[in-house]
Amino acid sequence: MPNVTPPNEKLIAGLRKALAGPIAPTGAKGMFAGAGAAALAQQARDDGYVEDTPPAAGSRAKTVPVRLTEKGRQALADTENPKAVLEQFLPTLKAIESAVADISRQLNAVLPLVEAALGRLQPSSPKAARSLREVLQASYDELTLFTDFRTGFVPLPRMYQSAKRAMPELTLAKFHHEVESLRDAREIELHVLNEVHRAENPELAIRREGRLYYYLFWKQR
Repeated sequence: MPNVTPPNEKLIAGLRKALAGPIAPTGAKGMFAGAGAAALAQQARDDGYVEDTPPAAGSRAKTVPVRLTEKGRQALADTENPKAVLEQFLPTLKAIESAVADISRQLNAVLPLVEAALGRLQPSSPKAARSLREVLQASYDELTLFTDFRTGFVPLPRMYQSAKRAMPELTLAKFHHEVESLRDAREIELHVLNEVHRAENPELAIRREGRLYYYLFWKQR
């Protein structure tokens, strides 16, 4: 069995630097520096705490970086204060955090553009056409929100104007026909305006037998 030297303080200090990833065995930015650096690096290799990393393709570097082995990690775990080990990882973790934050910002900037592009590519699903009755009912519900019409009596001209905005192809004749059909079905009531001179847009209301049916009241649904 090979004679393995227990890691001393200098060896542990060097192994700690290798926690962040491959590193030069010696030098100012390496695992070991100063007098005895080469001997310590060789000892770390001989004892199996580090191993040479495969050289990158085309690399002409004179010094081959080393990396911790599982045995090296275990040696640190057995001798190190966990706080010191975590502190060695801190710069690497902060660098990763910064890179992830930068990627996240880029994704947030690009995502709306991608969504907009996909929206243009996807065929828009046609809205289900509403029936005239549904349009009239929606117009009535909207108009009765106004103070003037909270009693439920809505002028037919206002109903027609509102419905036509929702259904541009609606004609006055079709509007009148639908209104009278709803009255015949007893869903609505039509009320006469006696003071005709007060009517706004009376031509949009319904005239029958000399009377001006001007107000629509939708019965409770």
